[in-house]
Amino acid sequence: KTGENDEKKTNCRYNATFHSDISSIWADMKTGRLPPGQREWWDRFHDSMIRNKVTKQDIKDSVDCSNTILRPGAVEVLDWLRRFNVPTTIVSAGITFIITEFLEKHDLLYDNIKIVANVPIWGKDDVTGWKEPLVISRNKAQVLKYLGFDNDGVALETENSNSATNGHENPSFVPKSNVILAGNSIGDSKCLGGVNCKQSLAFGFLHIDIETKAFRVDEEDDTNELPLMEKMSSSSTACEFALSKEGNKELENFLQHYDVVSCGHGMDFQYILNLFEEMEMNERAT
Repeated sequence: KTGENDEKKTNCRYNATFHSDISSIWADMKTGRLPPGQREWWDRFHDSMIRNKVTKQDIKDSVDCSNTILRPGAVEVLDWLRRFNVPTTIVSAGITFIITEFLEKHDLLYDNIKIVANVPIWGKDDVTGWKEPLVISRNKAQVLKYLGFDNDGVALETENSNSATNGHENPSFVPKSNVILAGNSIGDSKCLGGVNCKQSLAFGFLHIDIETKAFRVDEEDDTNELPLMEKMSSSSTACEFALSKEGNKELENFLQHYDVVSCGHGMDFQYILNLFEEMEMNERAT
């Protein structure tokens, strides 16, 4: 397997000019000349792809060469959502074609999945432009509203079978009432502001190591032995933050935006998988 991967990497197209452009953008971010999260970052990156005539095959080769892996438990989560035909939306400031190629590579491009991300405009062979709205890390909620997610349903029709609704393909809608959101930034958590739902659970991955588990607790919490769903449904008039480190502002900020926070660089989807299992058990019991 190692030999096969090395051969693939050797065959990947290497564009020195494009690599130089990207290095320049990152350097500007590190020095503060280009603040993170601004539209200019995406505009420069997208313009570089146009100037360097990046093709679909270039992207396919890059995905094939990539050593990117999914977070542990992600495959099981996507499979559960597929089995129960749960509308699943991936919201990303990345590029639709890269995401679809990655999912297809891992046999995860299911019919219930749609992608909201940046959509390239293709010429005969290469990228010639980008469709609006542009998706950046700070405007995901606004993009979802623009695409109609704050109406009475979730768009399911897509550009190709599983591409993005910001391809403006007159999406159809199905009713919804509950949303589970998983993200790893404050911008991700704000996606809930762009959808219309009755109930939601926001699960956050914070990529810093914490000595003890972080969670939100009631002042008089006697639900420690209750199942997950009962814990989430129990109301609280006053709550406090259980922090593992005094004054950890980043963790505190996450807890202001997410219902559940999992800390560390190797955290998985086990909490959500346990929740799904509990939902199945409750469904069978009724």
